[in-house]
Amino acid sequence: MLTANMSRVDASALDELQDAIDDADYRLLTSNIDGRYSDIEATADEIDSWLNDYAGRLAAIQLDIDNIRQINATLPRECFKKIDLEPVEPEPQAYY
Repeated sequence: MLTANMSRVDASALDELQDAIDDADYRLLTSNIDGRYSDIEATADEIDSWLNDYAGRLAAIQLDIDNIRQINATLPRECFKKIDLEPVEPEPQAYY
């Protein structure tokens, strides 16, 4: 059964297929996929590090904001003891 199918094989089509495979192998070897993948992983690690740093900074800023809000909530809204820093001239009185 196998020998019967062998007579129908087109040798030129096999050569074209082999050339395509060789071309794909060459492109795979020259594309430096492993090096490029390592670069992408390093970049991803760097981005993760930046995100963690930013998240930490954001948490610290949020704590500062909460602290400022607590301080603001405890401050009096009006001054109960007013102090005149400069003497006020008395209004001149009219003599009639």
